[in-house]
Amino acid sequence: MLSETDAKLLEKLKQEITEPLQDDKKTKVKQIDDDSLYYVGVKIPMVYVKQLRKRTKNMSKYIRELLIEHLSKTSSENTIKSSEHSKLFKFCFNHSGDKPVQLIGNSGIGKTSAMKNLIANDPSHVYIVLDAHNEYELPEIQTMTDDLTQSCRIKMPEQIAACKGLFQVYYNQILSKRWPSNYVIVIEEAHRYREIKELLKEARKFVKLIAITQEPLGDFTPIVRIR
Repeated sequence: MLSETDAKLLEKLKQEITEPLQDDKKTKVKQIDDDSLYYVGVKIPMVYVKQLRKRTKNMSKYIRELLIEHLSKTSSENTIKSSEHSKLFKFCFNHSGDKPVQLIGNSGIGKTSAMKNLIANDPSHVYIVLDAHNEYELPEIQTMTDDLTQSCRIKMPEQIAACKGLFQVYYNQILSKRWPSNYVIVIEEAHRYREIKELLKEARKFVKLIAITQEPLGDFTPIVRIR
């Protein structure tokens, strides 16, 4: 994962990057293959230039490697509109199989709406939502059992510290046994929980898992971005 400083620099680079430079005759940009190096013009505020000079003697190489690292990690993302529940279903279950899925997107973009649409249009699965903001109109339960026949929610405490403490209980429960094959655990605000990365890595052995968060928690599971 990028450091906070590198992440800010990268975001600024993505905003400031210009069109590729043209050749000396100001004709069309030369066609080059994917393995060639391509020159681009980048404007960077002096505050970032000073930071770069402290980190490296070769700023061009550093910027290039930073962009390549970011693009190599995000190239595996799939992008779906919040209203496209059929595409989201195919991605979560046909494309990803039993692997956990990270559903990401900016705040307010429609991640919860996308999940609601999926649940409403998917009678083949029983969804158990760890509802962090009291947003799901589903029957409420207190604990998971293996005889559920309809989708439901577990209302998490509004107070974040209490929410984190309670999550440990469900984390242990999720990894305690193999759950019915039609169960899907949905974790809203997944980034809150320190156990979430391990859960994403281990959940496949126990249950289908969908973690909802703003940015990827790692590149070890399929990722779908809501737009």
